[in-house]
Amino acid sequence: MINTVHLNLSNTFQHLDCHITTNTDINTTNTDINSIVNVSWYRDNGNENRLVSDSEGVSILPIVSVTYTSFNSTLRFSPITSSTPVSTLGNYTCVAWIGGQSVRIKTSNNVQVTMKINNSRDVVSMSLLNEYTAGDSFNATCMITAHQLSPPIASKATINIIHNSSIIRSGVADIGTTGSHKRSLNIPFTNLKLSRSGEYMCHYIRSNNSFVQPSDVKSTATELNIRIPIDSTSLVLKPTESYYEAGNNITLSCKVTKPNSPLVDTVVNMKWSSNTNISQQYSIHPYSSYFNHILTNIKLSEAGEYSCTYYLNSTTNNPYIVPSDVRTGVTNVIIRIPNGNNPSITPLSSYYNVGNSISLICSVTYPHSPLIDIATNVNIQWLNSSNHTLHSYTGINNNTEHTISYTINNVSLSDAGEYTCQYNVSSTDSSFVLSSGYMTASTNVSIQIPNNKVPVITLIPHQSVYDAGSDITLSCSVTYPYSSFIDVDTNLTLQWFNSSNHTLNSSTIINDNNGHTLTYTISNARLSDAGLYTCSFFINSVPHIVTSDTTMNSIIISIKSKKSDTVQWKLNGTNISNDTYYNINTTSGTLTIQEVRSTDTGNYTCGSGSISIIVKIPDINVTGQYTDLTVGSSASINCTTMPSIPNSVIKWDPSSFNTDSNELIINPVMLSHNNNTFTCVVSSNLLAMNLTKSITISVLDTSVSSVTVQSLSSYVIGDDVSIVCTISLTNAIGPNVSSLVVNWFKNNEMITDDIINTGSSSTFNSTLTLTQVSPTVAGVYTCNASINGSNIVLSDSKPLCIKVNKTLPSVTEELSPGQYYSIDCITGPVPTGVSVSWLLTNGSIYSNNNTIMIPSILPSHNNNTQYICRIMIETNPSDCSTQSQVITFRIKAIYISSVTVVPTSIFSSIKSTAVLTCTVNLNTGIGPDTSFISHYWYQYSTDISNRSTPLMINDDSKSLVTTLNITSVQLFDAGVIIIANQKLL
Repeated sequence: MINTVHLNLSNTFQHLDCHITTNTDINTTNTDINSIVNVSWYRDNGNENRLVSDSEGVSILPIVSVTYTSFNSTLRFSPITSSTPVSTLGNYTCVAWIGGQSVRIKTSNNVQVTMKINNSRDVVSMSLLNEYTAGDSFNATCMITAHQLSPPIASKATINIIHNSSIIRSGVADIGTTGSHKRSLNIPFTNLKLSRSGEYMCHYIRSNNSFVQPSDVKSTATELNIRIPIDSTSLVLKPTESYYEAGNNITLSCKVTKPNSPLVDTVVNMKWSSNTNISQQYSIHPYSSYFNHILTNIKLSEAGEYSCTYYLNSTTNNPYIVPSDVRTGVTNVIIRIPNGNNPSITPLSSYYNVGNSISLICSVTYPHSPLIDIATNVNIQWLNSSNHTLHSYTGINNNTEHTISYTINNVSLSDAGEYTCQYNVSSTDSSFVLSSGYMTASTNVSIQIPNNKVPVITLIPHQSVYDAGSDITLSCSVTYPYSSFIDVDTNLTLQWFNSSNHTLNSSTIINDNNGHTLTYTISNARLSDAGLYTCSFFINSVPHIVTSDTTMNSIIISIKSKKSDTVQWKLNGTNISNDTYYNINTTSGTLTIQEVRSTDTGNYTCGSGSISIIVKIPDINVTGQYTDLTVGSSASINCTTMPSIPNSVIKWDPSSFNTDSNELIINPVMLSHNNNTFTCVVSSNLLAMNLTKSITISVLDTSVSSVTVQSLSSYVIGDDVSIVCTISLTNAIGPNVSSLVVNWFKNNEMITDDIINTGSSSTFNSTLTLTQVSPTVAGVYTCNASINGSNIVLSDSKPLCIKVNKTLPSVTEELSPGQYYSIDCITGPVPTGVSVSWLLTNGSIYSNNNTIMIPSILPSHNNNTQYICRIMIETNPSDCSTQSQVITFRIKAIYISSVTVVPTSIFSSIKSTAVLTCTVNLNTGIGPDTSFISHYWYQYSTDISNRSTPLMINDDSKSLVTTLNITSVQLFDAGVIIIANQKLL
């Protein structure tokens, strides 16, 4: 059994051979070898060394002769079955001798005969889910189902739980001889940590004694993925304002609190996103530190829902640690539309009569703003003093003027009051955009109570002349008729005046459309009581209702003296005689004053009686709007007296602003009119001195609020260019817009030609037109605007860049290697003021000409050689970008298709001449330059190229020819000539 030390039984026949060698020949022709060579087999399986017999799962085969001196004895083992005795296993020894029992016994080496446990039917499993969350607690179990072995033997199961190649728990369990057996090994996980993630393996080996080999390792592996918990974190968002103003800068901030009990080091990944304009990638940010996103000069389109999203991840590159779930916090960015200019109301008359129709007209222009970059509506309303909506209008906000009108037909007294025009701007479809605040303007509608009733005077007793000492009762009656226009409570006032305009009696009562009477009694009348007595009445009510005209009736009371004294009236002690103004009735003693003058005021005496007369000076009434005037509008202001003075002359001072009348006309209204004072002067021969009343004009402070020149692009030489400047005002102007002063400058030099100004209300456009532009028009263009009389001048500037209409291709056509090539950057002549240069990709200048010239195209130019054409407009502002174009060379692919040398062999005599011609054939034509293709001639390994001619283009540009001239051939010239070519890439 030489070189055999181990035999493992299986389910096939196995055998052990004992090799026996003798020192002399044994003739086996006529002799049974088994009678000469004797062999015994022994087995030691731990009990004792026993002789092996055929009845123990083995059979001993007859000895076989190999040679005359070499023989074999074979011990054959049957296939293992469930009935194979275990005792078959052990250490086997072969013992041999010649003839009978001999002292010269030879013993072989030991051979261990074993069997390997076959655990292929056993089942290994592990109770683990694919994913847990850090902090969980659970048991993981490695479970074994061990089936009966064949042959049945008892065994032990060694179970290991392995984590990332390290055994973390082991166990050993006995497995009985027969039947199936279940065994398990548990490992508890408490407050699972991220470090326990990884691959877990249940490892199982089944073994017995030294003659039974352990089974193969049987195992099962599973991944334990642990998700990072996120529940112990929280998200803090700020700011939390309910809304923001357009144009503000907003810093959106969110931070994540650190986990309460971190199980391993983790980091937080955060990003901001929105449904409008943010699309960030996740980035790592520290715990408890605000992660910011800044919205600058916020526009309405940026209103919406902003989300701060985060998740936790491990700081290690562990594929078994699963990032946490994603959490999101949402903050709403609500933007309020900014307020615009207040509305403009068409001026009304100072008052209206009942039954009139009044048109209330309100104009609104919301100024353009780049912040308003979504669709918006203008909502306008007329409201009465009770805040009740009379009329409303909604229109698309296109930064033009919107007008809303409301007409009050057949006005009555209840229509008097304050009327307000208000508007706001709202979004058409965004719930995250708040409407602007209401912008308002108000006007008062004043209505005068009508009065054409004259009171009726009755004297009691009724006489034409009364005696001094009599009692005279003056009775005044009036009935104010019912009218549907008088639909509010009114009061009726009756008054008695004497000739001195002194109130003798008065009464104010509720006007109930019934008759009302007021009396006044002159007791014990004296001569001084004679004179003019007047009864007047008027109707009044609440504010905004103009008191009715005062209607009156007068009567002259004549009193005669009981004596026949001569009647003499005196004014302030001076006798009065009959003349144009005074008439004295000597019979009745009555003094009548014709066309009362202001100088008639004073103390009148007749005899012992006296009376004082105060001449009431008429009031000056000024009608028409002269406050809050709009620049560019016109104003008409009238001056009258109440009551009117016959033959009076009314003029305005200073006179340079009006015609020679009571009407002051200002057209157009300019900002310089603000705070100007005008005086109405009334002159008459009935007045001791002129009457005057001054007014101060107020003009709405109007200035330029913004000037924006549209962004200009680059224009090609020869284009027509229109530059538009948009001007917004703080208040509307017009219809005369001459107060708006717009100036254009190019590089600080004023431009006066080709400018057109258009627009109305509060937004205007000024357009500068440039035709067939050239490099000379390049520069910085500035538009400035102001209102004449305002010290606010705003401007905006934009650069105007000129470029050349180049037609340079980005890639050349396919060029042939070796050819001359040139190309122009600008087609045609280079315009004045334009410079052209060609640069290499490293920035160095290749040429300062319009044309680039390549003397010879090389294969190395193909697709990796680029030239940059740079065009400079010398007059362009510094903000203008340089015009450039990159051109890539595309070269025909070239390769050597064949090389032929003729003749192929030469037999030359000594000192003769031999000529070899080499033709190089190419796939494409080249030339005229061929320097990029090199060639070499070799004699064996010796370079003899110096004896050849240069490569020359043959008749066809696709082939090149070189010759090798060997003059005066010598023996050493014999040999193999080699031609080598090289293509330069």
